[in-house]
Amino acid sequence: MSLYAFDAREGIITNKKLGLRGFIMGARQWNSLVEKMYERFGSAAETILFDAGKSYGSSELEGERERGDSSAEATLDLLSHTARAAGWGQVTISRDFPGEINVKVRKCVFCTEARKSDQKQVGCYFLGGVISGYASSLFSQQNHVDEILCGNDYCEFRVKLS
Repeated sequence: MSLYAFDAREGIITNKKLGLRGFIMGARQWNSLVEKMYERFGSAAETILFDAGKSYGSSELEGERERGDSSAEATLDLLSHTARAAGWGQVTISRDFPGEINVKVRKCVFCTEARKSDQKQVGCYFLGGVISGYASSLFSQQNHVDEILCGNDYCEFRVKLS
């Protein structure tokens, strides 16, 4: 089942699970937006992108809790499915250590496409924020997300829960 429905006549994309309207942004346009943020705000762009992602991640779960299973496993599955359906990449989540979650993203749109361009700043701050937003809503308000690897085709995040 597809997560999104597209009404070609009206030009509307809807997230079927949440009943919310969405839109598509190409990787090149995203990279251009990120570059402009760095030009305007310098390294503060990283914080802005992270905070925007965190807001996105936590708001994604607000409606989800009202609709059904809000268990940790269901929520982590939702993150994986949503990221894949949105074209962000293939997400796998594991709990390798107590109090930690590892999130691996293969074919990450946020850095893979940036590396193919001439973009100077590469990092998945927005995606790290999304992961933090999910973790905040799911486990506790206190968590710390580190991007421990940002490779050509693969990113990895570690979420430390408090």
